[in-house]
Amino acid sequence: MFLHSLGHNRKSVTATRMSAFGGKAEVDFGRLEGRGRGAGYRPPNPRDHAIRFARTCYDHLAGTLGVRLTWSLVSRGYLKATESNFLLTKEGERAFNGLGIEVDLLRAGRRQLARRCLDWSEKRPHLGGSLGASLFASLCELGWLRPQKGSRVVSVTRQGRTALRDHFQIEL
Repeated sequence: MFLHSLGHNRKSVTATRMSAFGGKAEVDFGRLEGRGRGAGYRPPNPRDHAIRFARTCYDHLAGTLGVRLTWSLVSRGYLKATESNFLLTKEGERAFNGLGIEVDLLRAGRRQLARRCLDWSEKRPHLGGSLGASLFASLCELGWLRPQKGSRVVSVTRQGRTALRDHFQIEL
């Protein structure tokens, strides 16, 4: 029979097996699954927060910032969320054109325009497709975002913090 008990730090679950011979053996399942300080343990790294906050996903923005930006676009009526994609509204088309993104050229291309891309860290979709890629490129050209060399991490510039707040009501 197995008796389960929580360890002192509530992260490690230990199972004790009582054998027919009166002996007992303990197995720390937390360590077997890579939690705790056993095999597979990796201490938190400052980069972990950065990559979860803002990163590239192929050629578009992802992470907390990517999801917040996407849902700001939805709440403003620029995008409409469907089960599998985003639809660009007329108002959204004007807004994207205002950022220097030529939506008609994107529509003429072979790539899907506004794809729902599930974000691994947020477990919510962010904007992918040719529109997501063009938006990311445009925000970089405007100097609001800066990709880090040799990494998927994206930094928000001081100018970007102000612009994201003013244009999309995203407080960082």
